[in-house]
Amino acid sequence: MPDGGGPAPLGSGLPPRPTPARRAPVHPLGPGRPEDAPALARMQFVAWLETYPGAAPGIDERGIREQRGDLLTDEGAARWRTFLDKASHHPHLAFCHVARAPDGALAAVLCGLREDAAAPEAAANPAPPGPSSESVTLGPMYVLRRAQGLRIGGRLMDAFLTWAGDAPMRLWVTSSNDRAIRFYRRHGFAPTGAHHLWRDRLPNIRMARGGGPGDPSAG
Repeated sequence: MPDGGGPAPLGSGLPPRPTPARRAPVHPLGPGRPEDAPALARMQFVAWLETYPGAAPGIDERGIREQRGDLLTDEGAARWRTFLDKASHHPHLAFCHVARAPDGALAAVLCGLREDAAAPEAAANPAPPGPSSESVTLGPMYVLRRAQGLRIGGRLMDAFLTWAGDAPMRLWVTSSNDRAIRFYRRHGFAPTGAHHLWRDRLPNIRMARGGGPGDPSAG
């Protein structure tokens, strides 16, 4: 007698239906646009709230709102717009790629700056012939919690490394952010021994990649 489409009784010998694997949502990557500035400023603020509370004395939600609340103002958006304009008009000098969720919301960002050709003193004091002395600074980089574990950070880093080429690279990372430090190590960065206390509160360490002889990331 038909069972009406219900589950097979125990002992029927019919294997259970496999549960379909959930496919991770696609987050397309691409250059940030000047019109993304307000959303990027808000995303950076949210990333701070997700990442840094408890990282150092005085770094709690209240402290973050006091120290980084400017990101929610017109001034905070304007700073992002200035950088995005630079990346749009001078892509050799500035890099900013974002990941967008399926609904279009920003989920991650990675930026970088090439710091030789843009220096005002470079034209007055040109470097002698030989290997380029330019370097690249990575940052900021944020992946919102809801987008972590989807390889978005790795894809952004791949795009950044392609843009940076063979130039030495450096970054600052909060010393207690073990997840970020492991991520950067996987991509060839290593601590240099330099330290910095952000606004006399948040301890950061310097990491570098591809600095030539003596570079801690070599070997």
